[in-house]
Amino acid sequence: MPETSTHPDVAAEQAYLDHAYECLEDMRRQAAHGLRITVLTPR
Repeated sequence: MPETSTHPDVAAEQAYLDHAYECLEDMRRQAAHGLRITVLTPR
């Protein structure tokens, strides 16, 4: 079997994607929190 090697940019690209997913999860939590405030707060 041939030896596989990883492209030098893979680690940086993975870190970028990991950060993007963390930001997305944070935005989802904030949106859910805002929705709870809107639903639970009488007008």
